[in-house]
Amino acid sequence: MRVAITTMLIASLYGCATQEPAPSSQATRPSATKPSAPPVAALKAAPGQAAYPDFVCYAGLPMVIQDVSAYFGHLTFNPGCEILLSDKIHSQAGVGKPPVKVTLVFDSLEMHGRSTFHLEDPVTYAPRATGVPATPKQADGKTKKGDQGLTGYNGSDGKPSIALTLTIGHFDPASDGSLWIRTDGQNGGAAGRGGKGGQGSSGPFRAFSCPNGGDGGTGGTGGTGGAGADTSLVQLTVAGVVVPAEAAGEPWAPSTAPQSVLPGTHNVIVVSGAPGRGGSPGGAGEGGDPGQGHKSKCGLTTGHADEGNQGDPGQLGQRGSSGKVIK
Repeated sequence: MRVAITTMLIASLYGCATQEPAPSSQATRPSATKPSAPPVAALKAAPGQAAYPDFVCYAGLPMVIQDVSAYFGHLTFNPGCEILLSDKIHSQAGVGKPPVKVTLVFDSLEMHGRSTFHLEDPVTYAPRATGVPATPKQADGKTKKGDQGLTGYNGSDGKPSIALTLTIGHFDPASDGSLWIRTDGQNGGAAGRGGKGGQGSSGPFRAFSCPNGGDGGTGGTGGTGGAGADTSLVQLTVAGVVVPAEAAGEPWAPSTAPQSVLPGTHNVIVVSGAPGRGGSPGGAGEGGDPGQGHKSKCGLTTGHADEGNQGDPGQLGQRGSSGKVIK
């Protein structure tokens, strides 16, 4: 069984958190932390930060974050609410670039039922390699083996994840739901198959020379799968308290909702995700065709030249490296 370590943060804060006991098989969650001081003053938008007074999210009508820095006065997440990052934000991510930084402030949060904040890229897998390398030209010479096939194309790496800083002022007194912030890394793309080996030579035909055909070339090695992306880094603060991280077992992306945000949990925020898995290896290239010899031309004095052997298949490529959990 493939298992990856994931990051889990749980906020059960501000004195209004209740939660059903988790089964003993589940990873232990950090205990709830209650601020000793009264609720902090209302949070305000920072200079230059996009500001929205309030928003209500429903199942089937997702809340789409358009700005990399935004303030919301009062948010209401109804059962089945999904919070998404816009295509504009995701398009800023790319291989070789640092993670896109998103800063959000929720002054007041009212949750009902279970909601999900998706930080993962909408596309689960990076692009796979397409096409097969060209076959080498036929060998030229006496009983010469064909050239080895070319190595297959590599898969694309998963795009870097989002770096989210989320500050929540307080839970609304009517709040009784939960939120899962999903941080999956993008899986690497599959690699391409190795190229076919070159055809063996047929050898030069002369009056007293009728060589055998050469063997076909060995197939090319499959390409290497793309690297999986790391999970998103989330810095979560609720009512002035920074919520620590907790590790738990989780499969490779795509991950499933943790037990702690199932129905019956109140004012629980879980940040959980799995790293992207490395892309699958490319298949072995096909062995090259044998040289044909000159059976039709060879007489009694020159012998009967035979064709060569089919080339051996190449080697399987390598799976790409997997991402890691970022805390």
